[in-house]
Amino acid sequence: MTPPAEQVTVDAQQYIDQLRTQLVEAWAQSQAHLALARTENAARASRETEKDSQLAALQRALADKDREIAALKATAASLQGGSTRP
Repeated sequence: MTPPAEQVTVDAQQYIDQLRTQLVEAWAQSQAHLALARTENAARASRETEKDSQLAALQRALADKDREIAALKATAASLQGGSTRP
């Protein structure tokens, strides 16, 4: 293959500018996706914290009810033991 008789010149600045524009757009889009992901993660963590808090409150309420049941059983047992009825 023979080389062309004339040199072909290309204005590289035009392509560099296009690539720079594409890079800036891609960077901005990636930053937007990153911000969205961070917001979603924060919301998810907040929901998990709320669920953990609700679970702890339910466990405390259950423990309170267990203590109340134990106290009532103890009262019932003492009343049965002290009864003069047959």
